[in-house]
Amino acid sequence: MRVGIDGVRPLAMALIVDQLRQAPPAGACRQLADALWERSMHVAALAYVLARKMTRLNADEAMFAGVIHDLARFYLLARAGDYPELVADPATLAAVINDLREPVGERLLDQLGLSESLRDAVLAARSYGGSMPPETLPDLLFVAGALSLRPDPIDALDTRVLALANSAVTLGLDQRTVQEMIAASGDEIYSIVLALET
Repeated sequence: MRVGIDGVRPLAMALIVDQLRQAPPAGACRQLADALWERSMHVAALAYVLARKMTRLNADEAMFAGVIHDLARFYLLARAGDYPELVADPATLAAVINDLREPVGERLLDQLGLSESLRDAVLAARSYGGSMPPETLPDLLFVAGALSLRPDPIDALDTRVLALANSAVTLGLDQRTVQEMIAASGDEIYSIVLALET
């Protein structure tokens, strides 16, 4: 009761996502899932910190959205083991996962019974509206993903995806301010990641 429902929701969803992460057998899919897990937890922690320090958005909702923003890709990686020929070609696997993430994500998020605003925010997290500081949850998720020190392992394999320069300046932020804010929040980010991973 002391933690409250807002604190439990991200942890519960992190457990579900972790189960999906562990679903692929050992091999390429499992390695991708593990790397994607690290990134997702880092993005969730960054989203929480950025929401608190830069915006008026609900930080708990931002963290929850960060935890589930790649849910479809975890699901697809878990299913990819059924298609060994696909797993044998990492670039094609990454392209298929990225192509299917939106329709699969819609269905998965609908099954979770999320609010329409949260569902839409997660689905729009890969497009940037350009508001700085972020005024919307999708923009906040995009910025957290762009600033994350953990690279996106699936995008790295998908030759169609142009690498986003992980630069705050590209996003319209003062690089020094962001670095100072993240450095000052390092312990908080670390503790959130630890809490989500355990």
